[in-house]
Amino acid sequence: MPTHTLKAKLLLAMAMADGVFDPKELELLADRAVFWGISADDFEHILDNPEITDEESNALPEALDERAALLSELILMAFADGELSLEELDVLIKLGGLLGVSEDTVRFTCVKEARSFGVDIPDDM
Repeated sequence: MPTHTLKAKLLLAMAMADGVFDPKELELLADRAVFWGISADDFEHILDNPEITDEESNALPEALDERAALLSELILMAFADGELSLEELDVLIKLGGLLGVSEDTVRFTCVKEARSFGVDIPDDM
C-alpha cells in the first residue's frame, strides 16, 4: 500500500504547509485514509512519521488521470481551512511539478477552484 501511504503523507505535508494543522485538515486526511483503506494503526504511524521514504517516493501514480486526481486531493487539503496561504501555494506548485503539472496550471486551477469553494486566496495569485 505504498501508493496510499504516499498520498496520505503528501496530504499531510499539504496540511502542514502553513504551519497549522487545522482540525478540518485532520478530518479530511482521516476521511481519505479510510477511503484508501489505510488502517487506524497505519494512519497513526503516518501522523507520527510523516517523512516520505525512498520506497514511497517511487510510488507516485504514473497515469495522468491518477496524477490529476492526486493534485485535486492536494488542492482540497489546501482549501480545507477556508483559505489558501502563499506557503500552501508554494507546496502545491512543487508537488504539481512532481506530478508533471506546470506552475501556471496549478495557479489557474487554484483560482478556479477557490471561486467554486468560496476559499480566500492571496491577492497576487
